[in-house]
Amino acid sequence: MTRLASRARALTILALAVGLAHPLLAGAAPVAFNHRMETAAACDPSLGHLRLRMDVFGAFGIATSQGDSAFFDPAQDVPDRRAQGTVYESMGFLCTDAGGTREGHVFEAADMVGARVVADGVENRLTSTFDAGDVRVDLVATLDCNVVRQCWQFTNLGAAPLDTVAFYPYLDGDLIFEAGSDNDRGARALGEPPHLYEFDQGDAPARPTTYLGLYTDPDERRITGWEVGGFSESRTRLESVARGCPPLHRGLRDRDLRDVDVNRDLITDRGDDFTLALRADVGPLAPGATSEALCVYTQWGFGLPCGDADGDGICDAADACPFDAEGQPCETGAFGLCGAGATACEGGQVVCRPLLEPAPSDARCDGLDEDCDGAVDEDALDGQACQTGRPGVCAAGRTVCADGGLRCDGPAPGLEV
Repeated sequence: MTRLASRARALTILALAVGLAHPLLAGAAPVAFNHRMETAAACDPSLGHLRLRMDVFGAFGIATSQGDSAFFDPAQDVPDRRAQGTVYESMGFLCTDAGGTREGHVFEAADMVGARVVADGVENRLTSTFDAGDVRVDLVATLDCNVVRQCWQFTNLGAAPLDTVAFYPYLDGDLIFEAGSDNDRGARALGEPPHLYEFDQGDAPARPTTYLGLYTDPDERRITGWEVGGFSESRTRLESVARGCPPLHRGLRDRDLRDVDVNRDLITDRGDDFTLALRADVGPLAPGATSEALCVYTQWGFGLPCGDADGDGICDAADACPFDAEGQPCETGAFGLCGAGATACEGGQVVCRPLLEPAPSDARCDGLDEDCDGAVDEDALDGQACQTGRPGVCAAGRTVCADGGLRCDGPAPGLEV
């Protein structure tokens, strides 16, 4: 069966299941297949314009059963390339383990054939309830200008406790504003929980670009794994639950699982077809128990990929370096004690800040250049009267700064006559 034929069959069966739906939202209409969302006219134009169709399981992208990409028109790209498709596929994966009995589900229409679904939509909001094995899934998805927010809850409908309930938000972006999709880079921004990014051009954090972001609420503590991976290795691994709910490798690797962050700046060292994934452990769940809501965000933008690294609630240039830029040893290039520094992220670029400011003078005799002028101990107080500790005429001396310390030099001993 061809992909188009299997897609049509999946949608036909899905229509029969969704036909039992009842409205969940006041003023909403039942959603059979997918729900259209588009950036509202009231949004800030500088955020760009997004339109997409999300299916009743929360999936979207050109490779999903609905076959409709998420089209994004950045406001600030030069030259203006207008709206382009940005997502190959975005969906959730669910893995459960009840006493060693494991189940895996891909939240996308072609993989959820026969599922009973209740879905309603109004404007930029979709509400859906569906079953995945012994788990009831409740989804509320909204579009706020350039950010899709998907909040998930999971209820154990079975008679046995679920020891593990692992949910994997997965995003395979295809950003084609700069050449094709194989030049995209992956990155992880500063801070916890992790912010993952896919952006459209190279390892230059100070250069604005079109990007996709995947992240959760800043106080979310159930994220137990993350990865920047390669298509289609990551997707295939997430579907395979026979040996347990798959861990994520917490790094940046390609489709052959090779390390692509050799310089450890948390940006892939080269372009490729990269994917982003998180793992949230929302269990265990006793029979009848419902998890707290897990909210996942997908962001479109043009600029510097940004996660709120300093935790001030504001995503600005101070947060923009998509790698671990804070506190790494570095050399400032200055003289003396001012040469030692630590990296910091300023205005989206890594800078080397000196650990010490220059002292007013270099009066201490310690072998160090405190005033950072390239000379050592030049202001130390030489020539002060002192006692050498020797007898006779050799007792009186003068201080001398040498080899990083003061000593008392007196006259050299002579022969007695």
